[in-house]
Amino acid sequence: GEINVAVFPFTEIMVNGDAEFTDASVRLSSLVSGLIQTKLTELNSMGFDVEMRILSDSDMPMLRGIARDERAQVAAELAAEIQADIVVYGTLTDDGLAPEFYLHARGDNLKHAGELTGQYDLGSRILGSSIDIGSITSNAKMRTELAARTGSLVQLIIGLGALLNGEFEDASSSFEQADISGWNDTDGKELLHLFKGTVAGKLDKLTEAAGEYETALSLNSEYARAYIGLGTVKYLTSKADCEQGNVDETGLRSAAMEYHRALSAEDQPAISNVSSKAALGLGNVYRCLSQALIEDLWGAAAAEFDSVIDEYEGGNDSILNLAVEAYAGRAYVYLPFEADLDPGPDLCRAVEYYSIATDLSDDDEQKDRFESNFRHARERLQELAVRCP
Repeated sequence: GEINVAVFPFTEIMVNGDAEFTDASVRLSSLVSGLIQTKLTELNSMGFDVEMRILSDSDMPMLRGIARDERAQVAAELAAEIQADIVVYGTLTDDGLAPEFYLHARGDNLKHAGELTGQYDLGSRILGSSIDIGSITSNAKMRTELAARTGSLVQLIIGLGALLNGEFEDASSSFEQADISGWNDTDGKELLHLFKGTVAGKLDKLTEAAGEYETALSLNSEYARAYIGLGTVKYLTSKADCEQGNVDETGLRSAAMEYHRALSAEDQPAISNVSSKAALGLGNVYRCLSQALIEDLWGAAAAEFDSVIDEYEGGNDSILNLAVEAYAGRAYVYLPFEADLDPGPDLCRAVEYYSIATDLSDDDEQKDRFESNFRHARERLQELAVRCP
């Protein structure tokens, strides 16, 4: 389908710490999958193309892991194997149900939503110790809360599908519809504001995007993803052309502060690549401050870009888009000043990194951004009659 959704049986965390598939947890996941299926059937009748697959506990038994990172890693592998965009799963304890989902961007979809891939909590825990788990499928209160959260999830699915396809206006509309009364602000709704902020940014509505990220942080002050988004908005609204006299220094330094807050935030969802996203953001800020002759941070910029490149070359394919920008950023840092007495070696490295960035990118607009500096470096090499190794 245009959007593929897989629902995995929930697991119950036992008193001894083991995670098992139990009658209660499997019944609960069946209830969730049924609610999702009903709503998706309605949407598909309206022209949407959403495929849903209900998995059994034999498909990926390791998803019973008790650690969030472990479950997310298995969900990521499962999503890649069966080409799912979203994998829904969760854990059940005496304190209630903790629903989760993993967002996987397939192929070209990475260029539209790569920054959002990873694990998400679908709000806070549903139910409490006072709820009778044994009668979970007949408990009216539970069904009401679960139906509200599931209804929001379906709108998120439609919105994410539009986002993955680059249909940002449609994504924005779906995310607005997901803001239903049954999902309270105190129940982990910061992820919805994160999605709204991301789409607003892609629509170049940066003030609106900043407002959504700030709302997310007002709900969860330790949400690393929202700090990354806010830092990016501040960078984009402050950098101008990064030339002397044109930038907003205060805004750029504020952007750097948001990236540092992301790195120190307690809520860093699994496989969300927060460190690489923050490093790329900091590299861009340091490069811009250096280019504007505000402070010499060229070395700091290079170190941040290199950390992203090292992560990608170490096998983390999920940061491909970040790596493309990091290679281009590193190339720019290598571009020598006009007064450099021996610019050849640095020009060769700049050309090398721009070539890598261009080869990895599948975005024509992105490649066009690289071309001007790439061409400038090659022309200087020709003028100097330098042949690169």
